[in-house]
Amino acid sequence: MIHFTYIQKSGGCSGHMLAEICTTFVMASLTEGEVVYHDSWIKGSGSYPSTFREEYYYPNQQLIISEEAFKENTTPPLEEYDYTHDIKGLILWESATYDQYEKTKNEIFELAAKYKNLLVRITDVYLIRFHIVYEWFRLKYFKEDYYTSHLIPQFHQLYYYDHEKLPIKNALAIHVRTGPFWNSRLKNAGFTCEYYTKIIETFNKYFDIDINVYCENVNHNDVLKLNGLKNTTVNAGGFGELTTHFNEMCRSRFFFASECSLSLFVGYLSQGTHVLVDAKIKKTRSNLWNHTDNLPNFVPFTNLEEGLRTLR
Repeated sequence: MIHFTYIQKSGGCSGHMLAEICTTFVMASLTEGEVVYHDSWIKGSGSYPSTFREEYYYPNQQLIISEEAFKENTTPPLEEYDYTHDIKGLILWESATYDQYEKTKNEIFELAAKYKNLLVRITDVYLIRFHIVYEWFRLKYFKEDYYTSHLIPQFHQLYYYDHEKLPIKNALAIHVRTGPFWNSRLKNAGFTCEYYTKIIETFNKYFDIDINVYCENVNHNDVLKLNGLKNTTVNAGGFGELTTHFNEMCRSRFFFASECSLSLFVGYLSQGTHVLVDAKIKKTRSNLWNHTDNLPNFVPFTNLEEGLRTLR
């Protein structure tokens, strides 16, 4: 028996923390192991500097999957294990390569042959993102599509265990990341108010449906101007509104992603038909968005108008 858990200690906000936690579900699916909940999955044991959190409302807390959902959909830990193996000493922010995964897997299987009850704890930044597993399937490293048959259904079961699931049929959700990076990295990369204005105007040419823009209530004054556009409502909020806004994005017919991990998780959980991903996102955050082009229901584009013509 192999049990996996993650001791989350690198800090961060919801998407950042969940990306690390989800590696346990990947490892368990690929090795026929089981996942064990850890208390750090809700309130992380790491932290950003306090001034960063206070200014930008990042409380080092994971708010997407609830503690109850985790506990109901994972395996209770044993009172005692024959051996505990720590995966440590690695900082893999992008994702482990297949060779790195194979090395880790072989080490685990060697230990499992010696010890009946093995606990594997990931204690540093060791990531295997869901979509990387799909890419490995496409490259024929696996015969089975674990992404479609295991990981996404399991993730939907976790999230929709205690969240509304009914799709919002006639809405486009746009995630605009304001907060700490709006005035520096993102605007410099072209994600300006003018950029989103053009996106909305283009979308209105092809679809006459509600357009809901979701952003943080920090550095967001420019985004509020989008309220003046046809069909458009801006929803600005802090962590008190995060769970509601996240759920509405997941259930919208169309979702227009930002470059952050929160948007990537909306894509995984989407109940809609299309997740729209601008090629500029990959340039801005390649560690998150590389290898997402071929995911089911993800629509990568360089020219939105051309992409929308094919979706009508």
